[in-house]
Amino acid sequence: MSSLAEPPITAASSFPVEQRLFLRKKLPLPLPIELFPGKEVWLDNVGEGGLCVSGSSPLEPGSTTFLRFDFPPVNASIEAAGVVAWYGSGRAGIRFTRIRPDSSAALKRWLTAPIQSAVEKFHSSEALLRKVEEPSSGVAKEIATMWTEINAKALPYAAALGLIAERLVKLTRAGGAAIALAENGDVVCKASAGSAPPIGAKLELGSTLTGECYRSGNIVTVADAASDGRIREELKDSLSFRSLLIVPVKFQDDSVGIAEVLSAAPGNFDSGDVLLLCSVAELIGELFGENFKP
Repeated sequence: MSSLAEPPITAASSFPVEQRLFLRKKLPLPLPIELFPGKEVWLDNVGEGGLCVSGSSPLEPGSTTFLRFDFPPVNASIEAAGVVAWYGSGRAGIRFTRIRPDSSAALKRWLTAPIQSAVEKFHSSEALLRKVEEPSSGVAKEIATMWTEINAKALPYAAALGLIAERLVKLTRAGGAAIALAENGDVVCKASAGSAPPIGAKLELGSTLTGECYRSGNIVTVADAASDGRIREELKDSLSFRSLLIVPVKFQDDSVGIAEVLSAAPGNFDSGDVLLLCSVAELIGELFGENFKP
């Protein structure tokens, strides 16, 4: 065998290791990857010892998987074997059991790189967005057009949020969209379009999916409310949606609200919609920061 042949996947630690001891970093935008055949999840953050993912389907702790996915932040392909270490509230931790040396080196380069500047973070986000943009190549252009319009018209805060909610309905084929932001200890709906909660409504942050998104800062997806175990049976018939997508709005790494889209059709939202809503949520966070009064 040639000495230039690619090295095989090598074993990671042979015993359980506390994952918090490893370097870990959050992606600028979630990355869709296939965890099991036909089961797509969202890669939220990456460490030397494993991954954290989110999705709408439950995962069984102890399940083994083989991962192979492109990682745009360092323009590398990652190949590793892993096991589902834990699962809860739509999120799961995957511990690497084996990983290719070149994949391990690529992850370490990214993990140890200096904190990105705003420009570098933007370009990194663009690379992730392009990964799923092919089926809807106008998405990035639509976002740019929306923000150009907001700036050109010098729209006030409330009007800008209203415009964003209306465009989200159109861009994600949703029945409704809402933007809710922190205010005096509550999270209040500031913009609404279609069949979404009205402006001024205070969001229930208890044992709700909205509350889970706001508290954890993680994406929440519902492919079909009629069969989703996280939704109480007695509530399902009264819901105005079948599919739902909620992403956190953050300012300076703190959750300050949520942006959500909903649809009466099951399975309405795809991977492009998730990245679109995450991109828009970042911009909403910037608007919040500009209007935030300590």
